[in-house]
Amino acid sequence: MQEDESTELRTREGAFQDPGIAFMVGLLMCPTLTVLVGLGIGFDLAWFSAACNPLIAFFMWLVALGYQDRAMARGVVIGFIVSLVLSGASFLLFRPS
Repeated sequence: MQEDESTELRTREGAFQDPGIAFMVGLLMCPTLTVLVGLGIGFDLAWFSAACNPLIAFFMWLVALGYQDRAMARGVVIGFIVSLVLSGASFLLFRPS
C-alpha cells in the first residue's frame, strides 16, 4: 500500500496540484506581459505586445494540454483575450496624436 502512495506522489510532482493556481498562472501570463511592455516602453506602444501574445498563449496552451491541465488551458485562453483587450485599449487611449 505504501508503493501506491509513493507512485501517486511521483506522478503529481512538478504539476500544479490546485486547479485554481494553474488557472491563475494561465490567466495572468499574457496580461502581465502587456502591462510590463507598457511600463517598459510606454503605454502608447503597449499595443505592440499583441504581436507576441498569440505565440506565447499558443505554446502555453499546448503545454497545458500536454499535461492534461484543463484549468490552465482555460486560463490561457481567457488571459489571451484579456491581453488583447488591454492592447486594444492602449492603442485607442494612449496613441500619440
